[in-house]
Amino acid sequence: MYGRCGALDHAAGIFFTSSSAPANLVSWNSMLAAFAQQGHPAALWLFSHMLLAGISPDAITLTSLLATCARHPALLKTGCSLYAAMLHGTDFAVPVSTQHCGCIVDLLARSGYLGYAERFITSMMPCAPDDIVWMSLVGACRNYGDWERGRRAAQRVMELNPAYVGAYILMSNMYAAQGRWDDAAGVRELMARRGLAKEAGWSSIEVRNKVHVFTAKDCSHPKSEAIYAELHRLALLLKGAGYVPNTSLVLQDVEEELKEQLLFCHSEKLAIAFGVVSSTKPRSTLRIIKNLRMCGDCHNAFKLLSSILEREIVVRDTKRFHHFLHGRCHCGDYW
Repeated sequence: MYGRCGALDHAAGIFFTSSSAPANLVSWNSMLAAFAQQGHPAALWLFSHMLLAGISPDAITLTSLLATCARHPALLKTGCSLYAAMLHGTDFAVPVSTQHCGCIVDLLARSGYLGYAERFITSMMPCAPDDIVWMSLVGACRNYGDWERGRRAAQRVMELNPAYVGAYILMSNMYAAQGRWDDAAGVRELMARRGLAKEAGWSSIEVRNKVHVFTAKDCSHPKSEAIYAELHRLALLLKGAGYVPNTSLVLQDVEEELKEQLLFCHSEKLAIAFGVVSSTKPRSTLRIIKNLRMCGDCHNAFKLLSSILEREIVVRDTKRFHHFLHGRCHCGDYW
């Protein structure tokens, strides 16, 4: 439970004081999964202790380790070595699954080796790639601006799973990023014909045991006026600290001024503003849950806000936990 909530210190404290942990693979896997969820390299240290304790890894163990490597820029070689050991059966009697291969694609693609990742999928996987494997490549192509490779990968996702909404969204966004507005509109029209709809983004924050949910440009909250006043104040502080809105992330054919306004009305920024005006302890940690991937502009803004407000900000999005403190995020801008 603590691991799923991002409270690694509490999770580790319980794990290392539990008398059953050294002999229980489920406990080891739970702790490894908690580290993996945050891309924490301590997962590898924990794994070495697990082996010393005489516990043999299973498929879940290796998935957590490979996922950890995929979420940390310095662990590319380690991840590839783990996969090679699995593939050749030299160290682990664990068969390679599609999920393990997906982690390797994620590892290569996040590191910028998009061509290697694509070749791995098409000619090196010991099992058939599924839509999730291809989707890892699509997301990385979006991040690195490799539009043609991203389009090919998105089409493969749609062939394997025509109802995978994320593939349509990313393909539309890639067209929009190139200014190909007609092509972007065509993808959205295809979604409509197939009866598919994008999930609305939202962010939530808990204050005094009550959960408050916000959507972009949300004005429905009873404290909406105070929230937007605080948002304006934070915007001024951010710009004074050198923040420049990344309007390239607004994939709409509108003026720059409107793009800035749209960025500042993102749901996670509204949640932060509400947290600031509502918290009774000025430097208490602000914890936010987002149902989609956190955008790059909000990520940059939150790094600065953690320094400006002198408080930790924790965001759990669909990819991982982000811990913002002293102007930095522990993910190293790698998510």
